[in-house]
Amino acid sequence: MNIEQIDWEDLHLLLAASRADSLNALARDMGIDATTASRRLKSLERAVDVSLFVRTRGGLALTEPAKQLVAYAQQIEQSERRFRLAAHKLRSVPAGRVRISAPPTLARYVLAPGVAALQEQNPGLSIDLETEPANVRLERLEADIAVRLGVPGDANDDLVARKIGRAAYAVFSPVEEPASERWIAYPQRFAHVPEAQWVESRLNGTAPVLRSNDPVAMAQAVASGAGYAVLPELMNGTVPGMKQMGSAVLHREIWLLRHAEVGSTSIVRTASEWAADLVRAVTA
Repeated sequence: MNIEQIDWEDLHLLLAASRADSLNALARDMGIDATTASRRLKSLERAVDVSLFVRTRGGLALTEPAKQLVAYAQQIEQSERRFRLAAHKLRSVPAGRVRISAPPTLARYVLAPGVAALQEQNPGLSIDLETEPANVRLERLEADIAVRLGVPGDANDDLVARKIGRAAYAVFSPVEEPASERWIAYPQRFAHVPEAQWVESRLNGTAPVLRSNDPVAMAQAVASGAGYAVLPELMNGTVPGMKQMGSAVLHREIWLLRHAEVGSTSIVRTASEWAADLVRAVTA
């Protein structure tokens, strides 16, 4: 790649690198592996023939020339946002693609089953449904709508947030309950999450039989007889061999976020109300 071949994806990489504090963080933000991220950074440096990054042990910092280029890339990013916002506002009917980010359980058991009804009423509207565990950044237009568990900590003047429901969590066990109390837990990086905290309190320092961030994988492990897990009540009856034990042990608020400007368009308003209605119907 030479300097004439640099495109928006390369500038996006530069901007992402300016916002990440490590190569691993950059790779995570870009949805690629660290080796690919490193190779693309080196290719960008060769194209501009300037040293852009200082790599330390696990860290990533911009050189002074890179900071100058970032300022121009930010201007291009802002222009792109304004273009996309203007294009959204030109639509008077809900037609086109809406990108929604949602937790896996809500995506699989609430939103996805409702797509057929949405499409029947709005045949020109399609949904891109993402279930990445990391929160997308709506202010950067990484998605049009985000459905989140818990009060959003990143709400600002660019975002509109509203509570649309409450998710109940219960203990699930195999149909044939294990003789001893064994638990399936969430990853330790989820220590701030209420359902993870509940399970850790039962573990009392002992090791779980499995840790996973995928509720479906956890449910399959429960059904196989591996142990107990705390999962959304929405999953009751979804996996043969697993049963809910008693009533909910905790609840989490469900919030919907949208970009203040993009959310005012017909297409995003329609998708927002559709998503909110689906969540309310199953969590009321």
